[in-house]
This record gives sequence, structure tokens and C-alpha cells, in this order.
Amino acid sequence: MLGILRDLLRYNTEFRIGIVLVGFVLRCRCSRVSRLYPPQDVYVVPPDVPPSLAYWFGTTSRARTCSGN
Repeated sequence: MLGILRDLLRYNTEFRIGIVLVGFVLRCRCSRVSRLYPPQDVYVVPPDVPPSLAYWFGTTSRARTCSGN
């Protein structure tokens, strides 16, 4: 089984791209699990702030950061 996976990773470009994409999706999902604030908490940051160094993607009207946290 490990030999097959090793060969797929070594010789199949589409498989490597797929592994990278699946890894990216899993990483995004895990980062949503480890949020800085619980989802029920609102107004933990200033509302409606445009993108800046402090909030790279700005904040929403419910004072949540737009980066998935």
C-alpha cells in the first residue's frame, strides 16, 4: 500500500496536485476549528474596520474578523 502511494506521488502529477489541494482544504478546516474566539462571541474587535495591518481582511458589521476567525 505504501509502495503504491509512493509511486503515485513520484510519477503522477495530478495525484500530487490533488494531495496538495486536499491538504489545503484540511488545513483550512482545522484553522476554523481553532478559532481565537467562540462563534457566539460578537463585538470582540471594532466593527466595520477596513483592511489594515491589524486586521488584514477588515472586520464585519458583527465585529468578527474576515479571515475566518
